[in-house]
Amino acid sequence: MKKFSGPRVTTGCALFIIIIMSGSGLYSAGYSKLAETFHTSMSHLGFYSMLLTISGIICSVSLTSLKQKITLKGVLTLDALVLYAVALCAKLLGDQLLTLLVFFISVGTTLSLGAHVVMTEIVSNWYVEKRAEKISLMLGCALIGQALYQSVGGYVFSHMELLDGWFLLYLVNGTLLLLINHFLIIATDPKDVGQEAFGIPATVDSAERAPTCGEAHCGLYRRKAFWLCLLGDWGLSGGVNFITTYATTFFARNGISLQVSAAILSCATISAAIFSFLNGRFLKWLKVKKYVALLLGSVILGNLMMIVYGILPQPIIIALIILFYGIGYSGAHCINIVSGIIFSAEDAADANSKISGLAMSGGLLLLSLSGYLVDHVGFAAVYLVIIALAVISLISYELALSVSPKEQN
Repeated sequence: MKKFSGPRVTTGCALFIIIIMSGSGLYSAGYSKLAETFHTSMSHLGFYSMLLTISGIICSVSLTSLKQKITLKGVLTLDALVLYAVALCAKLLGDQLLTLLVFFISVGTTLSLGAHVVMTEIVSNWYVEKRAEKISLMLGCALIGQALYQSVGGYVFSHMELLDGWFLLYLVNGTLLLLINHFLIIATDPKDVGQEAFGIPATVDSAERAPTCGEAHCGLYRRKAFWLCLLGDWGLSGGVNFITTYATTFFARNGISLQVSAAILSCATISAAIFSFLNGRFLKWLKVKKYVALLLGSVILGNLMMIVYGILPQPIIIALIILFYGIGYSGAHCINIVSGIIFSAEDAADANSKISGLAMSGGLLLLSLSGYLVDHVGFAAVYLVIIALAVISLISYELALSVSPKEQN
């Protein structure tokens, strides 16, 4: 009997997503150098960075049709080619505007075509039992990858020019993705190599089988659960993008050095990674509704800590921020875990990619407004907006779980 390849594929997915998250990590690490390198202003830089979100939305919504044309393995190869494109532009075009635009597009493209949504689908194909635990471990690796490349990027960019660093890191990362895709992710579905998913029953009673979208004659866009999940993820996406983009600026404005501010953000990211590893257990212990309440409740408390910053002793407030950020944003891609509970197996992957892609508009909208709010009203106003969005997300997810025919409490 052929040895089950699930652990090998899952390891490959974890390594793949670590490298894919280099785009986000290098974006944070090199952001302060972008305006200087490409001879542009911070306001123009903010405008160009919208390409990241726009390209991510387009790729996420198009993922299903793209998989049908070039297969999921082909999508993973495409991720590597996108990284090579950044390296090539950095080397041949230098500080021309096209290089910057390709960089932003590459981050949005690879995050949509090689990170949470795609890796979640592959792991879900290989595991029925322990699926939530495997996905949580993989999503924790994504956060570790982001924190790792924040540190690696900071070191590389302090010892060489930004474009030279891009050429080196993107060339290496593109090659690593090709190797992982070939040697570890041997198949995106166990059926492709004559195996079955771990924990799949030998037979499924037709009376117990969840109805597929086709059988129920209900397209995703006509289902209440889809729109409720989209609203929930939309609010959460905006909050995550603001926190990761402006955290160092917030602490710096409160008298903390940029180096220490970056260290606090890294600690918060590592905290989120640790809790992400435990999310599978939390889901098993608390069941899905209480699990979602824990995540969104922590987001609310974390932002409250930012608002009352300065009232409590600094070490205590920073520790609480790291704690609540870790719990809350370990589930920043909550839809990746609950989609398999809310939607049927046939619909989950498609719903996941569409919701994740469309929800990026929440981040785009909040980032567009946040600069104005921070300059004219202050950080507290933005954190109040994030709290309101988190409340809306919590209500939306709870309602989605209630109306879903697959609700499992």
